[in-house]
Amino acid sequence: MPPGRLAKSPKRASRAENAEVAAPPTFVDRGSGPSIFSPADRSAPNDILQNIWDRGHEPCYLACRVWAVNQLDTEAMKAVVVFRIWLIFRPREEALAFLPSQPLRGCDSKRISSDEEVWKDIEGRKVLPRLGIENGKDDTKETHHEKELWLLADDDAKSIYTDGGVEEPLWKSFPPLPLIDEAIPKRNSDRERTIAVLTYQIEATNVHLDWKLRDFPFDTQQLKVKLFLPKKHKDKMYEFVCDKELRLPSEGIWPKGISYKDTVGKGTVGKGILEIKKEAKDTIGVEWELDDVGSIFEVDEESRSRYQSAATLSLGLKRKPGFYLEKYVYRPGVIATLACVSTFIPTNEIGNQLALTFTVLLTLTSINYTAAESLPALPYSTELDRYHEACHYLVYSVIFHNVIFFLIDHKDPRIVDLVNWALQKLFQADCDSCKKAAAAASCTASSDHEPDCATTELPAEVAGVGTSSAAYMAADAAGALNSTWACGACVGAHEFVKKNYIDDFVMILIVCTWLFWNLWWNRSRRAAKKSD
Repeated sequence: MPPGRLAKSPKRASRAENAEVAAPPTFVDRGSGPSIFSPADRSAPNDILQNIWDRGHEPCYLACRVWAVNQLDTEAMKAVVVFRIWLIFRPREEALAFLPSQPLRGCDSKRISSDEEVWKDIEGRKVLPRLGIENGKDDTKETHHEKELWLLADDDAKSIYTDGGVEEPLWKSFPPLPLIDEAIPKRNSDRERTIAVLTYQIEATNVHLDWKLRDFPFDTQQLKVKLFLPKKHKDKMYEFVCDKELRLPSEGIWPKGISYKDTVGKGTVGKGILEIKKEAKDTIGVEWELDDVGSIFEVDEESRSRYQSAATLSLGLKRKPGFYLEKYVYRPGVIATLACVSTFIPTNEIGNQLALTFTVLLTLTSINYTAAESLPALPYSTELDRYHEACHYLVYSVIFHNVIFFLIDHKDPRIVDLVNWALQKLFQADCDSCKKAAAAASCTASSDHEPDCATTELPAEVAGVGTSSAAYMAADAAGALNSTWACGACVGAHEFVKKNYIDDFVMILIVCTWLFWNLWWNRSRRAAKKSD
């Protein structure tokens, strides 16, 4: 038996003495190929692999195929993801003791399944990379999801390591091994070209969703499953690599968007190292859709400094906001607008106006609390919250409008004085002087003997001169004042308030402002969607 090969696990001492033991692998001649005699014979194909070599590790290539998202609970922030993982690595000597003989060129070895008895020996020796889920729980039941392990033919797995490079065998990305036996150079070469594949299905439950929901219900999210190698001394030799140029046609793994021929010679297009199956898109539900463009499978670079390799499976999700738009945007928006109907109730019936507006306000509050049940308790406002707040502000402005014009209708002296002061500041004119000068001018133009003219109060400019010139001065002052737009606007504003036209004008202004804000809000949401 070659040195370093274990034919039997010492931990299974209870096995019968005459039980069969897995035979050690036999190395066969796979044709011409380089014999690796020392680490100086070759170097790493690129800088990433060189850094892995320098850290004393070996690459462990990853590929993934997502089959289902069985649960996506936004309120509890939990998810269940089912996917198949491929680990492509160079097995240890201990693992080779349980594997079939080296494959011939162009032919993989026989696959070992977790249903076989020998798998217990492999698991007991803990010689294979073991994955853990950092932000969830691995609830895989091996009785339903079997594992498979086999050796690859050296020309099956390939990659392109540099930009503009050519396909090269995957085994060249692994660091050179020390000499096994100087007398058998072919064995040294074959050992270095020994690549194994371990694949099995994982059911990740209770996956924590670290989502930001400020844009709810127009948000896009990333469902992340964080994989890592448990921090045990036996797993420190491997380091994850997510190579987008990985080529493994026997398993349907090929760079995304590039055509190739599968094992039966049929032309197909590669899906990359992360493939989202149609079944996964169908099982995610009606609220979400999986985004192939936003989904990535990459190595966590920070994990390299922790001496514990990790990778993240990130699925891009886009929420379909139709349900929330119908129930919690369009409907409350229309209900809030109905508060403006209170302008058709007479101004002096303030009780009826308040009854209508407060009923609308309570309805909006109920809708707001119902919508909040779809989300966890958040320390910030979402986009839906901001829309509901705008609906409340509309109702508040209508209530304020109704109260103000009720007080004006009752001619509260304080309100009338405030309006007069505001008009004087706005138009920079004394409205009383305008009206007096206009009356004096009217008397002068008609007749000095009319009864009303005898009681007409003259403006200050006219009262300061003699009676002989009173009519002349009154007419002159009135003409001067009426020649300015400010005086006419001031008098017109008084008539406007007197006839209650301004009540309806302000309400129309409130409604137009609300409609304009809705148009702006919808336009900003469409712009944000395009940018995503």
